[in-house]
Amino acid sequence: MSGAMNMLLEYIRFSFELELASDCHIGDGKDKALAELRPLMENLSTDVDGGKLETRVATIVRAYDGSPCLPSTSLKGALRKQHELQMAKGELEGFFGAIKECDEGAMGTFALYAGKLKGTDDSVAVGLPYWEMKEQTWIATHVAISRETGTAEHMKLFNQEMLPAGAVFEIDGVWFGTLDEARDGLAVLLAPFATRDGLSIGSGIKHGLGVFRFSKNKEQVLLKQTRFLPATGVVEEMVPKGTLTIQPQGKGQERINLKLFCDGPFLSVDPARRKGENTAKNCIKALKRNDKTPVLHIHSLVGALRARAAFLSECEGYGGDRRFRKSSEWTSPVELTSVERLFGVGGWRGLVRFSQPESAGAQEKGSLTSIAIDRFSGSVLDSTLFEHEVFVGVELDVSLLLEKRTSPDGVEYPTREDRKLFMLLLEGLQGDVLMLGHATNRGFGWFNVETTDLAAMKENG
Repeated sequence: MSGAMNMLLEYIRFSFELELASDCHIGDGKDKALAELRPLMENLSTDVDGGKLETRVATIVRAYDGSPCLPSTSLKGALRKQHELQMAKGELEGFFGAIKECDEGAMGTFALYAGKLKGTDDSVAVGLPYWEMKEQTWIATHVAISRETGTAEHMKLFNQEMLPAGAVFEIDGVWFGTLDEARDGLAVLLAPFATRDGLSIGSGIKHGLGVFRFSKNKEQVLLKQTRFLPATGVVEEMVPKGTLTIQPQGKGQERINLKLFCDGPFLSVDPARRKGENTAKNCIKALKRNDKTPVLHIHSLVGALRARAAFLSECEGYGGDRRFRKSSEWTSPVELTSVERLFGVGGWRGLVRFSQPESAGAQEKGSLTSIAIDRFSGSVLDSTLFEHEVFVGVELDVSLLLEKRTSPDGVEYPTREDRKLFMLLLEGLQGDVLMLGHATNRGFGWFNVETTDLAAMKENG
């Protein structure tokens, strides 16, 4: 029987589950008022110059029934981009198809349906800003940075609706071919989900957002065979014995793990306006997933490491850093400095990717009382006591991934200088202190750093 006939007479339905390893935003290109997204919450407008400022939120993709979904185009596109780095063109087009002129195009050997949200554990997200179990999302607030000054722009906060880490999606698909072809092909196709790094989908990929992977001990793909028997004219459906277990394939990206420990107080500030919840009028709340798990803004870590790399670059004569260089100011990555290639500029995504910090919890949660000082007299301002909600004994694990990439002009990155600067940065972190989060000038958020896998990276270099 020919391959074309097999495609017509036999196909394999397959299904599997993916779990979000980090928070995710896959936008639908629209926005809504925060009061519309969270109608049961009060005091969601901000008073500005005597009026009310309506907060807008970029919303996520949802299915016809209103539930969050994982678009099949996003999933298939991310898989294709991942496999482009390792597959020959012919093999890639065999999996994903080819778009060509006239009648020369070809469809791929599989199709995917949009992923359905199976559920989220409320306990892992209950403390996040504007978390709503019914909607299965929370609201993240970000600061827009001025390209001219490198500081926060006035009145330029923006908000995104986010799915929390721990959300589980059910994925269904069809393989157009025989059972044996499906087993061999899916073992390769779905391998990225079996790796520790997973597959990143949506916005914020560089900062470790949107990482999907198989849940622990759940790398199984369920198969269902459907075929037409020409001799009898019967369509037969059967479930093959056993399931297909997906294993990681090939060499993964170079990874360095950072273990961070803060003995003293730490907090990232919760941007939500929780007037109804605060017992103290002047209380700076901590950003947290629940009462035992604080959250570190990954941007805080990225900024600290980029500043260190820029300093080392100047010392080593590697050209420093023009953090807000525009894409119109360069034509090839060769023109960028090592810091810019590692951490990114306009038109070039950095070679260094970060995972979302994983918290091992904290030893204690409490509050610290502070006072405001008059800038003119240096004395205490009247009626200006306020509290910080803080965590003590915070442990965090973060991974740095160094990508390998070839630019359109055929140059391979990272270059020798890029790699040397990256190693200098990592070696300098070992045993040093990183100041992260809120109020570092007061002694908050001083993290001791331990790097692992550094020796293995040196050998590879």
